[in-house]
Amino acid sequence: MFDYAIGKDLVSVDGVCRWLNKHPAKRLAGRRLLQSLLHERSDGSVAFRSKKEMSVRTWLLDSGLIGWTPNFLVAVGSNQTTEMDFAWPEQRVSLEVSLFYTHGSKQKQERDAERRRLLVMRGWRIVEANDIH
Repeated sequence: MFDYAIGKDLVSVDGVCRWLNKHPAKRLAGRRLLQSLLHERSDGSVAFRSKKEMSVRTWLLDSGLIGWTPNFLVAVGSNQTTEMDFAWPEQRVSLEVSLFYTHGSKQKQERDAERRRLLVMRGWRIVEANDIH
């Protein structure tokens, strides 16, 4: 459920971390599990959010493409980060799995466009994977 909530933009890793830090340990059941999940998702060893991302991961591995990091966090403002589906940090290249049915609302498309703009301003090249089978 945690990965689903993150994948649907219902929560963010940063937001849950901030919330967790505000609440005393004695009052939160499952705190250790939640901290473990947050740690896994903040250091790059993240669960893939969709079957399409898993397909892209398999394709990257089968193709021999190396050096990428899944769900890579990049600072785009003083207190703002954004997450790339797959990134080659040294080359500043990002591969985004942007499927219309998951990013089909006008609000999500506008958010994605602003996100891409911020990344390009910071020297990143964005490659969109729109139709992956």
